[in-house]
Amino acid sequence: MEKESELGEIYLPESGNRQSKFVYFKIVLVPILVYIMCILCYFDIIKFKVGLDIVIIMGLMLVVALAFARHSAELGCCLFEQKKDIFKKELKNYIIKTLLTIGKERKSNGSFDEFASRYSKDVRNDNFAAVATGVFPMLGVFGTFVSIGISMPVLSSADMLSLESEITQLFAGIGASFYLCAYGVFLALWWIFFERYGISRFERLIARQKNATMSFFWTSDEIQKRYMQETLGSFEKIGVIFDYVSKQEFFKELDNVVQKKFDNFTKLLQTEEEAVKVSGEHIKQTMDMLIRSQRDQKDMIKIHAEIINVLNLFNSNIKELQIRWSESYARLQSISDEKVAKLDKTVYNLGMNIIKFERSLEEFSVNILEKQQLALDGFKIAIVDGMQAFKDAFDEESVGKDSSTVIVEELKKSIQEIDNEANIALEMLEKTDFETISKSDEEESKSSDEKKD
Repeated sequence: MEKESELGEIYLPESGNRQSKFVYFKIVLVPILVYIMCILCYFDIIKFKVGLDIVIIMGLMLVVALAFARHSAELGCCLFEQKKDIFKKELKNYIIKTLLTIGKERKSNGSFDEFASRYSKDVRNDNFAAVATGVFPMLGVFGTFVSIGISMPVLSSADMLSLESEITQLFAGIGASFYLCAYGVFLALWWIFFERYGISRFERLIARQKNATMSFFWTSDEIQKRYMQETLGSFEKIGVIFDYVSKQEFFKELDNVVQKKFDNFTKLLQTEEEAVKVSGEHIKQTMDMLIRSQRDQKDMIKIHAEIINVLNLFNSNIKELQIRWSESYARLQSISDEKVAKLDKTVYNLGMNIIKFERSLEEFSVNILEKQQLALDGFKIAIVDGMQAFKDAFDEESVGKDSSTVIVEELKKSIQEIDNEANIALEMLEKTDFETISKSDEEESKSSDEKKD
């Protein structure tokens, strides 16, 4: 973009705004008119004898001329004029690619003629243009011989009159056939005319464009002049430098600079020597440190190796212990499984026996309680009956015997003591019955809790 802005706009001369269709029609107009006249002669519209073979061969020659007319220089120049915008763009790109800077000026180092010839190659086919001038006359000669061969009569007459008529017919056909040769020469001349005219027109157009763009291209003379000016300017600068160098002040300054650099160089050497000495001492110290560290490292390696051996032994012992423990664990597990099974069986049997024992105790306690209750009831009844009988007997005896009051009092005391003892015995029996009943209830609750657990 910077190069395009520096180059500026290219102004090309305006060319004619011709249409390629009209130019093509102009090139083929006269050959078509000649062929139309030949057709009119064949249909006797124009009084001139023309055969069908001439019409056909001339039509073929016209078709070839129409095909070659597309590659005429006149039509090519017209097509080139229509593509002037594309030509302008390509020319600008070519100038930008070949820019050359000499001093403060920048121009293209290329050739406008080279670019124009390379660009105009695609306008038409030069091969057709090169052979067209020879193709048309050869076609005319070829058509003439073909027409003569077709129209030549067979000379088989015996008398002179018929022979003369056949000869006149032969010459008439030969004369008509030569028009094909004349048509071929005409097409060649017509082609040469438009070829030269188009080339000259194209050359004038290119010359005008070249003159319009001359300021964008370097010429050989300009390049030589510019280079000479630049070299002279450089020589002037060199002369100024030699003048400055040839003065004594320059040499004095140079000596001072060289002396300063030499002093700096000697100082640098001294500092380097000191640095080498210091570095040598540091290197010795570091070597000693390295030797010590190497020894310590060897000791550490030995200790590390011993530790590794101990760890390996420890690992092996641990592995053996693990194996033994796993074996003993397996054995213990098998034994414990058997013992647990037996214990489960014994516990189950014990539970069943306990349940049976509880049932039997319950039945026994119930029977005992029933028997105790019966015995107590019988004992109570017997004591009551005995006491009642003793009272009755005592009353009877007291009524019949009033002789001894002392005996009666003693008997009353003894009866009273017996009655008290009987009451105490009854209370004791009742307490024992209550305690047995409560104990049986507690045992039943405990057994039920054990069953639940």
